[in-house]
Amino acid sequence: MMPSEPTALFETVLADRRSRRMRDRLPVHGLAWLIAVAVHLGLWHAASRTEPSLELWSARMATLIHEELNAQVPIAIEPPTEPDPEPPPKPKRVVRRKAAPKPATPAVAGKIISVEAKPAGPVDLTDNTFIIGNSKTYVGGITSSKGTGKKPTMDRPSLARPVNLSANAWRCEWPLSAVAEDIYEQFVVLRVVVAANGKVENAKVLTDPGYGFGDAAVGCALRTRFSPALDANGNPIRATSPAIRVRFTR
Repeated sequence: MMPSEPTALFETVLADRRSRRMRDRLPVHGLAWLIAVAVHLGLWHAASRTEPSLELWSARMATLIHEELNAQVPIAIEPPTEPDPEPPPKPKRVVRRKAAPKPATPAVAGKIISVEAKPAGPVDLTDNTFIIGNSKTYVGGITSSKGTGKKPTMDRPSLARPVNLSANAWRCEWPLSAVAEDIYEQFVVLRVVVAANGKVENAKVLTDPGYGFGDAAVGCALRTRFSPALDANGNPIRATSPAIRVRFTR
């Protein structure tokens, strides 16, 4: 029976189209449902096969860790090193003293053989001199054939001495020929002959540096008073002095 009104007709058409859509969608939804179920089954099957492996692996790992922790590993303990022994002390050097050599056994003394004495001839006393006097005893000291003293006479010390200066030092004038020279000290060595009264008779230069110092030293020595030499009895005598060193300064 056909609907009479347009509205009813429109609703009828829509309902028909909806029913068709449901019929068209039914196979698609069923296929999707089947795929989902298959995937879940596959995952469940994989999980069912995997879980025992993980459990087994975990148990095995726990066992190994437990065994490793409880294992007793021997530790090698090195013995303490002993210090090197001290070297033995060096033996003291023993110095052996050599025994003193025994004295040699003296040789047997020979027999004394007496020799008959021959008559002695005259002794030559040519080089010997004897002093003969009248005294019956020798008193010692110096003797003389004409001596009259009863006590010994000894030699007295000699009073001899060489020529020397009266003063400890003497100063000579600087020579004019050396005034312009760059010289501030000079020396001259000479000898002088001094009379018994201490006056210089002459002078001889032994070392002359030049620039007029030798002549100046001679002139200075002639003006200087010396102490004369003395003989063994202390008497002044004429003599030559030892070398004299004259010093010039300015």
